[in-house]
Amino acid sequence: MELFNNLIYVKNSLDDTIIYNEHQYYRYMDKIYIPSPPSELNINDVSSLSEIRIRLNGDVIDYDYTESVIELIINNSDIKEDDYVIDFGCGGGTSFNVFSKLNIKLGKLIGLDISEFAVLTAEKVYSSDNASASVFGDEAVIDAGDNSVDAVISSFVMHFNIYESQLKELYRVLKVGGKFVYNDYVYHKYLGHSKRVIRMLEEQGFIVEQEVVEFRAEGVIKKHLIVTAMK
Repeated sequence: MELFNNLIYVKNSLDDTIIYNEHQYYRYMDKIYIPSPPSELNINDVSSLSEIRIRLNGDVIDYDYTESVIELIINNSDIKEDDYVIDFGCGGGTSFNVFSKLNIKLGKLIGLDISEFAVLTAEKVYSSDNASASVFGDEAVIDAGDNSVDAVISSFVMHFNIYESQLKELYRVLKVGGKFVYNDYVYHKYLGHSKRVIRMLEEQGFIVEQEVVEFRAEGVIKKHLIVTAMK
């Protein structure tokens, strides 16, 4: 058992919850334990989680599974060559590699993340003058004009606390008819958070559709809620 800021890393998966220093921790990605459910983590803990995922890399991330989810999100976004795309919660820049594998040459890609470490990592991954990343927290403003972005994608992010100001900005920059597509885990115990995010999107003006899709990860079937929000 190793401590990383307020998180715990274990080499072998334990129970869904564990007690450490008289505090309950929740299993996340099999080998990481977090001090509260994902949607209740504070900014510092979310940033730490982003960093530890990047640092541990393949030890905690199944890239075949991860990239299959991102590929579906991209396909559902109707992204075309030369499009201007935002990756909300870009992490270490994995989506850039998926776009490359799909042979989609974007006009511009902006990665947004609450973690400075993730942004710095993504900047190293982005091997294109048309791709950049920046920190995007509560009340942050996207460096893009109104109705200028063709699509917004987000993977493995929307189960965290999402700020209304962030959704407002994404809606502002997205073109009319453009899509914001993301995945969320199908957790019945966290169902209220998924519904709250969808309600927030609708309040911004998005038209929301959703479907449940199954993915295989290391022999296990994982269900994801795929949400398409159109402006």
